[in-house]
Amino acid sequence: MYVVGITGGIGSGKTVATNRFKKLGIKVVDADEEARRVVEPGMPALLSIKEYFGDKVMNGLSLNRSKLREIIFSDSKKKIWLEKLLHPLIHESILRSLQDSTSNYTVLVSPLLLETSQFEM
Repeated sequence: MYVVGITGGIGSGKTVATNRFKKLGIKVVDADEEARRVVEPGMPALLSIKEYFGDKVMNGLSLNRSKLREIIFSDSKKKIWLEKLLHPLIHESILRSLQDSTSNYTVLVSPLLLETSQFEM
């Protein structure tokens, strides 16, 4: 399978570009969406996060992202723990989505495409 990568910062036009690909019937795999998927209610990663950080990072059954951000950006060890948990799971989720693609090629959109190993997929 041929994968085309799109990267850029916030507001750079990634969504505008990928929406055009979607209209053409091209599968788009979004790393940010995959990252949200691995911490959905009931997912093992969310349970691990709740166990490590406690109920303060929860909004009922969902992750309180703003509270978690506040914690990890004030404690680098906790940020490293979270990245070690999530990065492999996000990587696996992206790979599954790429493998499930049936279009002629697939677009992988990621703000960290070059900063992580995602560019090798």
